[in-house]
Amino acid sequence: MTKKSIFAVCALFFYPVVCFAKTPQIGGFIHARYLAGKAENNSFAVKRVRVVFSGKADENFDYTIRVDSLRQPILLDAVLKYTHSKQFKVDIGQFKIPMSAEALTPVTKQDLINKYRFLSQLFPPSYRDIGIMAEGNIFDGKISYQLGIFNGNGSNNKANDDNQYFYVGRLTIKESFFAVGNWRGKFLRNGNRR
Repeated sequence: MTKKSIFAVCALFFYPVVCFAKTPQIGGFIHARYLAGKAENNSFAVKRVRVVFSGKADENFDYTIRVDSLRQPILLDAVLKYTHSKQFKVDIGQFKIPMSAEALTPVTKQDLINKYRFLSQLFPPSYRDIGIMAEGNIFDGKISYQLGIFNGNGSNNKANDDNQYFYVGRLTIKESFFAVGNWRGKFLRNGNRR
């Protein structure tokens, strides 16, 4: 998908929402670092340059568009969220797959600038896909759940190419720092089915 195609899809999908948004916001960040050592040349590097557009369309609908200008393709997230209550929310669009605490932690809140390698061996590097997800917090926020159905092709792929889906479920008990998750289905990584 080209930059023009991504921009066109975002514009058509989010134009009505953004135009009538009550609280549009823009933000972003830059992750820069210095590399040094025997195995590397001493140099400065920029790991991420992200811009986030977000806001509320009304009291129940939020939107987020997140891009990274150093990536190809640049679109990370394009999400429309419906909030019925704290117990029930629905996300639709392209966003992070709810599979592990580290993958769900924003890069601005991580201890290290890179994510662990084993995650990128199991899932695509962006940990994102196109789909729909229900989530919420129950029992005064002590238990949270996330249930999603995704195309399984990774981020920025137009359509599901084989009519198989990637199902994800995650249950977190916050008092004990205990999380249980499960996923089933296929995921396309480097042209190979998983």
